Amino acid sequence: MEGSVRFDDVVRERLRNRKCKKKPADCEGLVVALTLYPSQTPYPNKPKRTSPVMEVTLRRPEDGAPLSVSNVPNAIKVALSHKGNSTEAQEKGILYRCSFWDAGLKEWSEVGIVTYGVDGDVMRCWSSHLTAFAVIETYGGE
Repeated sequence: MEGSVRFDDVVRERLRNRKCKKKPADCEGLVVALTLYPSQTPYPNKPKRTSPVMEVTLRRPEDGAPLSVSNVPNAIKVALSHKGNSTEAQEKGILYRCSFWDAGLKEWSEVGIVTYGVDGDVMRCWSSHLTAFAVIETYGGE
C-alpha cells in the first residue's frame, strides 16, 4: 500500500506568502498530514475503489489550523497504489481513474483531477486542490 503527494512551485510559493498572526519565524514551514485508509474508511466503496483512500491536509505549524489549497491546476501530484490495470480488465472496458471525495455532493468526483499515468501498480494524478483521493473503477470511461 502506497500513497504520496508532491507540491509544485506555485503551491509552495502561495503557502510561503501566507499571512501569519505571529512572528515570521514562528510561521515557517507547514505540516503535511497524510492519512491512508487501506480498507475500513469513512468513505463509501461505490463506485468500486481499487486503492486505499488517502486524505491530504496542510496545517499551519503555529496553531495546527488547516490551510486551504485550491485552484492550482495540475500543481498537486498524487500517487496511489491500486489493484487493476490487467489486460483482462481492459478487454472488458474497465478503466481506472483518480477521484476525490466531494464532501458537498457526498460522492466521488473527477472534476479538477487528471489521471496521467500508471507505473506498475501505482496510479499517478494531478489535482487542483486537497481532499481525500482514491482510484475508482469505471466502465468505458463513464
